[in-house]
Amino acid sequence: MKFKTELSGITLPPTYIRNNKECFLDPYRKRLIEITPEEIVRQRIARFYETVLGVPKESISLEVPMSHYAKGTKGRADIIIHDPDAEFPLAVIECKNSDILLTDNVYEQAMKYSNIVLSDYYIITNGIDIEIAKYDESEDVYRLLDNILTYQEMKCGNGIEKTFDNPCTRFSLDELNDMEKLTEYNNSSFWIFGEDTPDHLRSFSTNFFQALMDIEHCLPQKDFKNFRILEDLGIRFMDYSNGGAGHYIGDYRSFLIEDKNKNCQIISFGLFGTTKELASDKGQKRNSYTTLNIAIDKYKVSHNILQYNIDKYVSIGGKELSFLHDGRISSKSSEELRNYVSQNSELLSLTNGRLNLGTLYTNQLLYLDAEDVSQLIYRFIEYALIREEFRHQNK
Repeated sequence: MKFKTELSGITLPPTYIRNNKECFLDPYRKRLIEITPEEIVRQRIARFYETVLGVPKESISLEVPMSHYAKGTKGRADIIIHDPDAEFPLAVIECKNSDILLTDNVYEQAMKYSNIVLSDYYIITNGIDIEIAKYDESEDVYRLLDNILTYQEMKCGNGIEKTFDNPCTRFSLDELNDMEKLTEYNNSSFWIFGEDTPDHLRSFSTNFFQALMDIEHCLPQKDFKNFRILEDLGIRFMDYSNGGAGHYIGDYRSFLIEDKNKNCQIISFGLFGTTKELASDKGQKRNSYTTLNIAIDKYKVSHNILQYNIDKYVSIGGKELSFLHDGRISSKSSEELRNYVSQNSELLSLTNGRLNLGTLYTNQLLYLDAEDVSQLIYRFIEYALIREEFRHQNK
């Protein structure tokens, strides 16, 4: 089934004006609903499941409060598909407008609602792409499916599970020095290095990004004073904010860790090329550089806790790449943070007044289970956690 073709042929409800705003007369809620990009997707998907996939109209509910299923629970499911012959709903559908990518954040929201209502399936869509997952009771996990199911197929518990190969492409050392090939690769991915990033750092950035994406090599579990690695979670497609208006959307490598306070956290690493923007204070163009982002998942707003400018802080000497940092952090002096790190870090040291995060070599392919790469990851995790702790203590 060609989802986008089928969806484009769906007729939207009639429109009316209410308080100078265009509204749909929603056939499911029997109410005038203001037209928004997300409401357009919601109406199309509801009609798609009714007219194409055979869901009875009376089995479709829109914008259902989660408090109906769990007292005091916040949030609304965009669409719930019911089965009159079953105790629990058949599926929860989470709709986003067409400008929003289906990141893991969206999967997690739909999974949360599915767990609340105890549905067999959850579905996410932005009106362009669609993903369906089925709950596997035997292993208490959701499994992504490869096909869109009709109402009867869902009632019968059908679904073909998706199979995934290692999504990683690994270049040879010769290919990593082919700038034309790297530029083509960069343009075809989520822009992993900046336009102004020098060639030797373009090679490193591609090598490191491919190491992050290589799920055949995992970060070893290890215990430290300030944290311990519990599990390499693999790749997640995420959207993390930078504390301001900016967002970094793309593939991240994520790790489950336990911090020194026995709190479990998910720390994620992503590599991105920045865009050229006008510096607001000087009116000068900012270079397009490469940033290594370390992000942390929070209950409400997940964000980057360290944005490491590779162009600025990575120095090269022969075949060695040294990862240093001056301790720069918003609202506080670099010296204060460096002193705090020196007092609290097990892994980090100062080199000529700068924090030393590790060394890698340009003449080898990088793998997360290699000693030098894993040590660099461990140090970045510790540095990011200490920065976050310092930031909270000095609010």
